[in-house]
Amino acid sequence: MRPFATFGLFAGRVRSVNQGFDRTEFSPSGSIGVEAGLNRNFSVAGSYRISQDIHGVNTDGFGIGLKIF
Repeated sequence: MRPFATFGLFAGRVRSVNQGFDRTEFSPSGSIGVEAGLNRNFSVAGSYRISQDIHGVNTDGFGIGLKIF
């Protein structure tokens, strides 16, 4: 397992028909996580991303991804 950290811009869309808004914004964000190699060609990563609110909605969250080399 290999830890990692990333920083950059997050492009997110928050839409609520009930509250009457549909916003797409870029916000600064960062994530921390771990990556584990499955074999020579694949690895799986889990992370937690922190970013600014979009229209008052918290966009932080967990992510799981599969990388193919």
